[in-house]
Amino acid sequence: MTEKLLQFIWQYKLLDFTKITNTVCGQKLEVLKVGTLNCNAGPDFENAKIKFEQTTWVGNLEMHVNASDWYKHKHDAQINYNKIIAHVVYIADAEIKDTLGNIIPCIELQKAIDVSLLQRFENLMQNSNNIACANIIKDVKPIIILQQLEKVLIQRLLQKSNSIASLLEQTTNNWTEVFYILIAKVFGGNVNGAAFEALAIRLPLKILIKHKTNILQLEALLFGVAGLMPSSNSTDIYIKELQTEFLFLQKKYSLQVMDATRFKFLRMRPQNFATIRIAQFANLICNASYLFSKVLEQHMNAKALQQLFACHTSEYWQTHYTFNASIHKATIKNNGIAHINSILINAVAPTLYVYGMQLDSKTHYNQALELLQQLPPEQNKITKLYLNLGLENNNAANSQAMLQQYKNYCSTKNCLECSIGFSILKK
Repeated sequence: MTEKLLQFIWQYKLLDFTKITNTVCGQKLEVLKVGTLNCNAGPDFENAKIKFEQTTWVGNLEMHVNASDWYKHKHDAQINYNKIIAHVVYIADAEIKDTLGNIIPCIELQKAIDVSLLQRFENLMQNSNNIACANIIKDVKPIIILQQLEKVLIQRLLQKSNSIASLLEQTTNNWTEVFYILIAKVFGGNVNGAAFEALAIRLPLKILIKHKTNILQLEALLFGVAGLMPSSNSTDIYIKELQTEFLFLQKKYSLQVMDATRFKFLRMRPQNFATIRIAQFANLICNASYLFSKVLEQHMNAKALQQLFACHTSEYWQTHYTFNASIHKATIKNNGIAHINSILINAVAPTLYVYGMQLDSKTHYNQALELLQQLPPEQNKITKLYLNLGLENNNAANSQAMLQQYKNYCSTKNCLECSIGFSILKK
């Protein structure tokens, strides 16, 4: 038994109220209202209503596994616990008093809770599978699984909205600038995302827009501020031109250079190198400035958005992966459909969702969900876990929900907060 499980049982009334015991003077009691779970500091449940004999009490409840935990938590010395109307426990192993020495009614639940419920909870907590309910999820109604995945998809979008809201505050509600920063972060991928985000913050879009018709200047700005520009003694014509351009532009805009070590190259495929992604990003800015406005014009046509974010490197990078590296056979280095879809999933959809929330526009945040439903699903070791359980992964909305479900529920065995876990426990 845990305190969280005890709260769960009380909150959802998963017990036989006729078998609860009042350990003070043997008074008869009737629970008229279990109250509302308090997620902040203070007593565990607020506004409960309990009838002792002929007197009805309305107030707060404190809950512990053992009554003696009252003293372990030092509530006997805390004035704000003087007003609770009862102490709800699994085992009443002690008489408890408030700071004034008054005895507090103690309600024992041990005999009122079905042992099979405790066993089901124990089975989930002790299960060694990556997903605790893997062996019994087939018995859960499909509608309950669907509702849980819909809930966590919204949770994921809301979670991402926190970082977007922070950026909006930093940019005085400049949606175009925020969208540019988010795109940059996704461009960097899991490894270099934070570095790309820092690059975009240090190099505002309004500066890049002024040079959008000159790809060399865009690359000079991006590589220069990133700190990835080679030393001045290079003999390569392209590198010397970059250096000349950046020297002028750095002074013009008073640009600060990043520490190049923030960009990682080890154990990465060459096509994902930061240098290649920056070259592609420069091409995107060159060909698709005012990206956010264009996204709003696409009406969530996934194919049109995929074309909008398609980009490639300039000529130098067709034969190089890094500066001064050996020349290889020329190839057109596009950012690829998987990378484009990642931008749509992790930057475009969340931004549209938050934009819709701020404007109270159902059209926009519904479009965010529709976009995820139009895009192909992500395939990774986590989505595979759920596929093996028979769950469908037909689109990005499904895969995003699975990632959130695993992160916030399954990996932490947070079954008490999960609709699927609730269904299993209350059976």
